[in-house]
Amino acid sequence: MTFLNWLPEIIILIQIFLSIGLLCFRPTTHLSLCPAFSLLTFSTLAYFGIRSDLSHFESPYKLLSSDALSTFGKLFSMLVVSMSGLYIHFHKEMSFYSKQKAMLFVLFAGLFIIGIFSAQSLVLFVLSWFGIYQALTRFILIETKKSSSWINSFSQGSLSLLLLMVGFSLLFFIAVFTSNSIYFSDFIEWSKNAQGLPILCAGFLVCLVSGLMLFGFNLSGDSAFGVSLHALFVFVSVGVFLFRLGIPLMNESGLFLKVYEQNMIGAIIVAFTLKHSINAVRTNQHFIWLSSVLYASAGLGLFSVLLGAEQSLPLFYLLALSFLFTFTFVGQSFLETKFSNKFNILFGMVAILGMPPLILGEQYFQLFHHLMDNGLIVIAFGFGTGWFLLSFASLQMLGRVILVKNGIATYRKTSVGEITLLLVYFTGVIALTALKPVLISLLNDRPIPYLW
Repeated sequence: MTFLNWLPEIIILIQIFLSIGLLCFRPTTHLSLCPAFSLLTFSTLAYFGIRSDLSHFESPYKLLSSDALSTFGKLFSMLVVSMSGLYIHFHKEMSFYSKQKAMLFVLFAGLFIIGIFSAQSLVLFVLSWFGIYQALTRFILIETKKSSSWINSFSQGSLSLLLLMVGFSLLFFIAVFTSNSIYFSDFIEWSKNAQGLPILCAGFLVCLVSGLMLFGFNLSGDSAFGVSLHALFVFVSVGVFLFRLGIPLMNESGLFLKVYEQNMIGAIIVAFTLKHSINAVRTNQHFIWLSSVLYASAGLGLFSVLLGAEQSLPLFYLLALSFLFTFTFVGQSFLETKFSNKFNILFGMVAILGMPPLILGEQYFQLFHHLMDNGLIVIAFGFGTGWFLLSFASLQMLGRVILVKNGIATYRKTSVGEITLLLVYFTGVIALTALKPVLISLLNDRPIPYLW
């Protein structure tokens, strides 16, 4: 049982070592190994999902403890790896050797995703966050063939990275000196009776770190698939940080009234969402529009952390899966900038808005409804404004794509990859809709404590 509980990590590690070993030799075939890795990971995902008892392994050590969030992280990580492997295989702009290297960094990102979801201490969370960020930056450099604009962009982002690490370090020192422990649970237990400057500084640092994670690492450039993965990473990392530490610390310490604490976190999310929604409306460049829409959508999903535990966690799980299916599909569709085949692009723009009957539409409606029921009227208004601006920006881009005239010389037939990925998207949406009750009941068996 102990071995099977670590099955997702073991499978990903085996693939990492296998991928590193294969990269040391000259390829003898032009058949990409990405689909093989994707199939192996998906098979592990199916087995791990069916054997629900594997997630209930009890350990006397806190690092081995398992709850709904860590269980979902393992499932989500394997799904990210399996879908990314398939999308990399059909990537038109990457060579065979580049696909092999890109798959290696996706495997590293998948391993660190498990670390983020399973982290019971700030040290493991920071290491996992940094690992995913580095893996995705390497992926983008491979996808863009080490574009100088991206190298300059990452160099300019080093200041944001430094500030975030300083914020994490200060929060870590406060946790260690006050609770004498590196674990989230001990820090939260200390906060229940804490008073004065230490708890005020901890609350301030939680808001500061959340803001830096949102505003400091927004990528924009000609790397459609890499940016879509990064927007998904922003949504997941900020959500897990708030679930693990931010919300429990503020809720248990009673720094302010509950509604004020929700509005403080909500104001950061509203500002992030509106910033990118407005950018999407104002731009004419497709790659700036794409990155703005992706980050604005991630911001809309983060409103789920403001709800009660019974509402926020199921919505977060469903939105994470919905974003995975939608972001990757949209990113793959926008790899081609000439718009000589418009169907996938137009369908992707409709899907990211959540137009019925697509999966995001139901989640956005439920999220807005719950915000209103919880009395967060101002936050709900910010959510509605962000979605309206996002819709307006998407309608603008829809018109531009439709009006692009393709001559006979630029017209091409639909490729096998485009049809396959469209079918994968539909299959994912149908499966998520059908298995939603089973997924929620499985993950609700071991809920996260100390939420709103």
